[in-house]
Amino acid sequence: MQVVGWHGQAELARVWNATLEFRSRNSRPSLRLINIFRLCTVRGMGRARMRRDQVAWGVAALLAAIALVRVATAQAADPGVAPSEEAQREAFDQIANQESELRVHAAKEFPGDPWSQDDEFHHGEAGRARWYSDRRGVSLAHVLRALDDGLHGRWPKPRGARLVTGVQPCRPRLDY
Repeated sequence: MQVVGWHGQAELARVWNATLEFRSRNSRPSLRLINIFRLCTVRGMGRARMRRDQVAWGVAALLAAIALVRVATAQAADPGVAPSEEAQREAFDQIANQESELRVHAAKEFPGDPWSQDDEFHHGEAGRARWYSDRRGVSLAHVLRALDDGLHGRWPKPRGARLVTGVQPCRPRLDY
């Protein structure tokens, strides 16, 4: 007896024909069941794995397409109005005034590791710049620009501020 495959069912027909052929050669039911199971799972797994791979690639392609559409249709952020020279100096004073406090905190967090202390300090400094920009309604870019201009232009330091303009060399730690 032969089963003929139809419209995409050739694999099923091949498994069934192999099963029938095995049954005619071996009459023990236990071996027949084991062989049927083996034929179905081995051949079926290839198809399932192929479908799973196709679905995974399809999902990845869909996500990439969504990301490309979002990038293509994104609007640039409004840079806002540049603050006056007086406002820039105030931003510099507000943030630079807290440098000593931030450096002490960083030294407590990472004793004996100057690079990590500097990294922690700049993290705190960026947080203060965000706070100032939110409070004054000025863009963060303008606040950071004012801080940079103040350091490079050697604007007068606030009282008691110890401004460090250098960067520690990176010496990675072995434990993170």
